[in-house]
Amino acid sequence: MTRCGAPVHRPVLRASDTLEEQTKRVAMSFASCVSYSCRSGREEELLRALAQLAHHTRREPGCLEYRLHRDPENASRFFLYERYVDESAYRLHQASEHFETWAKGIIPGLLDERRIERYVTVDDLEALAQAQ
Repeated sequence: MTRCGAPVHRPVLRASDTLEEQTKRVAMSFASCVSYSCRSGREEELLRALAQLAHHTRREPGCLEYRLHRDPENASRFFLYERYVDESAYRLHQASEHFETWAKGIIPGLLDERRIERYVTVDDLEALAQAQ
């Protein structure tokens, strides 16, 4: 299901396709995973800043998921999982005013470290398995 409840399009996979071609057919969304290490004593400020960023980002039409996690053993470590309908939606998010304000402006000053990884989501592994 998509965010609005419409059914997800299931791609047609052919056994003759290469694994790369099959993977491209089932790639449905774009994900970004961000790890944060907060400066000591600034955790609550970071949470408030991330809450503001999340508030606006979750309202973007291309945003499917925007979920923040906190390390249960280290209160200054956070992990953000964000997923968009495609890379274009992610790029629009990065160009937004709220991204400029929070992600580029305020949040970096609260951090010791930030690591960003980006992925293409493969949603239908069952279809890939059946095509083999």
